[in-house]
Amino acid sequence: MATATQRSTGPISSVPVWVREELQTAYLRVKGSAAAQWLWDRVLTPQEREKLGGELEEAYYQSRGAVGMWMSLRGVSLPQAVVTVATRLGFLNSETGLSILRALGEEPDDPTERVEAAVVAGGLVLVDLPRAAYWSGEAVEVDWARHTSQWELLLALARLSKGGGVVDAFALQERKEKDPGFVRKRKCRLVNAKGFPQGLADLVVGAGRGTYRLDLLPTQIRVFERGTGDVVREWTP
Repeated sequence: MATATQRSTGPISSVPVWVREELQTAYLRVKGSAAAQWLWDRVLTPQEREKLGGELEEAYYQSRGAVGMWMSLRGVSLPQAVVTVATRLGFLNSETGLSILRALGEEPDDPTERVEAAVVAGGLVLVDLPRAAYWSGEAVEVDWARHTSQWELLLALARLSKGGGVVDAFALQERKEKDPGFVRKRKCRLVNAKGFPQGLADLVVGAGRGTYRLDLLPTQIRVFERGTGDVVREWTP
């Protein structure tokens, strides 16, 4: 791992000790066959498994473990693969992972590239104008331009859940709505939309009468929007 750190940042002395230690620990946790099995079973899609040959044992030896499998699929650097796999398997929280990549100079400064990095890291990523949603590293294939109300609900869920809140009719600016089941019906239309991933649908949970939230950590939700001069920036609560 020291070699990988040097490749990313230059002299090893320029890398903070805590970064080297965290990266080394993450690498040790994801290097074995158990981590590869977990990645194969719980994270990779059928299409990704096919790209790796369709058999875990072959993919494991060809790619030399879970990290190599991820590098083959995504074309990312070794540190990015270590951090992403460790994060996806629950060995590393996303905030620490991002801090490691920043220290290594791996997190892009360009906002558009930051969106791409967020997508690769997994979780829920939303981009406004043009509308796009990503879940677990894959695009959510819903026609958001046509399904405007579903997009508005998903965006509200992301923003409010990231800030520790919940979505209700008031949050959706539907104060005049007389149907008490309005938000529930809107939620059903969202999670049952063609192309909406079941794994994400299961995480839209009730938070009280007529209210919903995303059962995700704030760090697993990232929202990007366009501001002045068409510049993409990350939204924060």
